[in-house]
Amino acid sequence: MKWWESNVLEQAGKSPGFPHVGGLAQDISVKNLLTDDKIKLKKIIEFKKMSILMEKVTGTESDYGVSIDAATVFHVTAK
Repeated sequence: MKWWESNVLEQAGKSPGFPHVGGLAQDISVKNLLTDDKIKLKKIIEFKKMSILMEKVTGTESDYGVSIDAATVFHVTAK
């Protein structure tokens, strides 16, 4: 959470900035994790009172709300 506050919030509203920052969001790649590891990471993130939208990224296209098995990215936002 210290990293979140010091890095994400510090960049919010500044240009040029990462597009997710204004919405207090960060994408976390999980494409190299096994499903069990994704589940563990999801529990840790949710324990920190963060929300996760599971996303599957293929090239420049994204599908949102996919299963944890299919997720390649966790789109994480502050609640």
